Amino acid sequence: MQGRISGVVNRAARALHELREMADKEQSGKREVMKRSIKALCDEHECVSSGLDKYITGVHKRKVASRQRQQLMEGYVPEDHTSTTLLSEEADSIRKTKKNIANLTSEGAAVLNALRSQTATLQSTSSKLTSYLASMNLSGSIITTITRTERTDKVIIYCGMLIITFMMALIYWYR
Repeated sequence: MQGRISGVVNRAARALHELREMADKEQSGKREVMKRSIKALCDEHECVSSGLDKYITGVHKRKVASRQRQQLMEGYVPEDHTSTTLLSEEADSIRKTKKNIANLTSEGAAVLNALRSQTATLQSTSSKLTSYLASMNLSGSIITTITRTERTDKVIIYCGMLIITFMMALIYWYR
């Protein structure tokens, strides 16, 4: 029955393709009407085709599941494995998975601890930098005061040198 339905769907697809070619050869007024009709038919064909695909896939899955269920009930043993080896492989796989989960959990805990210690280190560094900046600000005001005092001293020295030079020039003229 599925084969007949698939044949009908395939014939419909071919017929739609032929209709498209015929519509392209028609007059412009009829062409638009035919194209709309063909578009509606194509959409319906797509819907039927996808529904058939879903149906066939579902039937196939049910048949495979039924066959596997029947084989298990009959005690079917695959060529390469026995049921005990399959169970032991599954148990090994579960053990490996548990071990991997434990490793990942311990690595995550280690990362969290490292982040906590880094946070503490960054906080202590931040407080040290804050205290250094505070002392630098104090040192900056001290340096500003020293610079101002140095400028004042230079002015006094140069004024004193100028006055002494002026006095020596007066003494030299009046002598």
